[in-house]
Amino acid sequence: APELLSFIGWAAAYLSDRSLRQWNSFISGEPIVDGRSVASALGDAAAALAARVVDHDHVIGIDLLNEPFPGDPILDCIATGCPDRDRQLSERYAEMAAPIRAVAPDLPLWIEPFAPTGYVAQPSLPRPAVDGVGEAPAQIGVAWHLYCKDTDGGRPEPVDDATRVFCETRLRNGFDAGETLSRQVGGPTVLNE
Repeated sequence: APELLSFIGWAAAYLSDRSLRQWNSFISGEPIVDGRSVASALGDAAAALAARVVDHDHVIGIDLLNEPFPGDPILDCIATGCPDRDRQLSERYAEMAAPIRAVAPDLPLWIEPFAPTGYVAQPSLPRPAVDGVGEAPAQIGVAWHLYCKDTDGGRPEPVDDATRVFCETRLRNGFDAGETLSRQVGGPTVLNE
């Protein structure tokens, strides 16, 4: 099937059997690394990074996972949303955050929704269950990405009218999704790609 989707470029590889299996395993929290999930192992790695940067004033936090992908239910997620998958992703983020909090209790954490953000359906990513410091809530923000067809080539170029209309709608939906995510998570949002 990925060959049929070559028009979307490198992103078609997300739909390979191997990629789908890996994302399904990650999102479900399947134990595969010494009896632990991949999220748990990634949390340990991020905690090692957090320990090195916790006292650096110029660090604005750690982005826990770049462009998570929902795996098999991708079409449902784009068309109608996938709240069960979003809940599982939030659980993985909480799993990743636990070891970070042990070494850097108030370092901001950035979470990302499934890509592509708000393409059609609005995301429903719940706030991960992450403890804050004392009475303060955990510092969690939403980092998200927004691209449009033929508009991410690195330099401004004129586009045809159909692409312009499509991208105006795409960008409006994307910014609405970012605002929705910020409210759901209860933290700041940053468009980081």
